[in-house]
Amino acid sequence: MSINYYGVPVRDPKRVGPIVEGRDTDTKIDVAKVRAAFAVRFKGDDRGTLKWQAGGDYVFVDVLATHVLVTHNTGKGSYQIEVIMDAVETLKRLGLHVWDPQQGSWFP
Repeated sequence: MSINYYGVPVRDPKRVGPIVEGRDTDTKIDVAKVRAAFAVRFKGDDRGTLKWQAGGDYVFVDVLATHVLVTHNTGKGSYQIEVIMDAVETLKRLGLHVWDPQQGSWFP
């Protein structure tokens, strides 16, 4: 089972769906800056999915023109939780708002 979070440039819950579905392309993010911020902990080149993996645990980060998708499995290790929280904090430091679609709310 995968769990997703979205980093979006606007804090408007009505726009999250259209942004992640590619229907709202009015706002852009700095893809190079976001990828560079995640390169500290995540592996990957300048294109494609950035990955953190340990044992059976994973956290993947996809940086798109309008948003960032963070995906992880339910995991077994506590270190994965640290990686997820670091990913969320990185998005916030970059000025993105983090939407949790499972809860239907923003991360504080």
